[in-house]
Amino acid sequence: MDIIAGWGHDSPQSGARHIWERWRTARPDQINQWAVYGSKDRREWLTIVGRSSFRQTGPVDRPAGRVYYLDGAHVTDETSFYLAVGEAINGPGGYFGWNLDALNDCLYGGFGATTPFTLVWSDSPVARRSLSRILEQVDDAPTFFGTIQTIFAEHDVSVVLR
Repeated sequence: MDIIAGWGHDSPQSGARHIWERWRTARPDQINQWAVYGSKDRREWLTIVGRSSFRQTGPVDRPAGRVYYLDGAHVTDETSFYLAVGEAINGPGGYFGWNLDALNDCLYGGFGATTPFTLVWSDSPVARRSLSRILEQVDDAPTFFGTIQTIFAEHDVSVVLR
């Protein structure tokens, strides 16, 4: 009898097994451990974050009124924004969305935080420059950075940009 083991739905992208191996040997214990990787590897890191977040147990949402701190020094693309906000809310390796719809969903609860809360975003000018992609091809269309601010505001999240 031959037994073949496969990675299943958690199969890493070609060239990204080192990211999966990093997570297999030790879950992140400090913020920004993803920051040393390039964009493809950060994307794979976010994939692992999303998949591992659904395996957590215990109380999920902390009470409303909390203050969370987003380290924006490494927010240089959309993936790094989701990694940074996930860590701000849920600690190293934490999840809080992987696209705008998922971010919006997380703000309804069940993903670590109860609104209203305050998000203090350090080094926000880095993200303002890096997340300037226009989302629609119409006059006065919002940027990705502006859309993030709108989503937070719609859920009574006070964002303090520093």
